[in-house]
Amino acid sequence: MTVTPSAATNGDPHVWDDVLSQVTDLLIAVDRDVYDHSKTTTLPIAGAIVDTYVKSELKPPWYIDLLNINLDNADFEIAGERIERYLQALAKDGTGITNNLDFD
Repeated sequence: MTVTPSAATNGDPHVWDDVLSQVTDLLIAVDRDVYDHSKTTTLPIAGAIVDTYVKSELKPPWYIDLLNINLDNADFEIAGERIERYLQALAKDGTGITNNLDFD
C-alpha cells in the first residue's frame, strides 16, 4: 500500500508543516550526514517542492515532474519560478512540464 500525503494527513495539509520543520534538523546536521553545500541549495528546493505538492489545491499528477524541472538547478528563486510555471500550465489547460527547462 502506498501512503500519499493526503492519506497520511487525512486531507489536512497543515500536518505537513511538522514534517517540513524537520528540514531544520537537516540544516544543522553534520556534513557527513547532509552535504554542507546542499543545505543552501538543493535541500531548500526539495522542501519547497514537497510543500507545494502537499499544499496545492491543484494536485500535480506526478511529484517527479516537480523534481525534474529543477534538475541541475541550485537557485531557490529559479526553483520557485519553475514550480509556479508548472502549476500555471497545469491549471490553464491540464498540461504539465516534463522537458528540461535549462534548454528553453
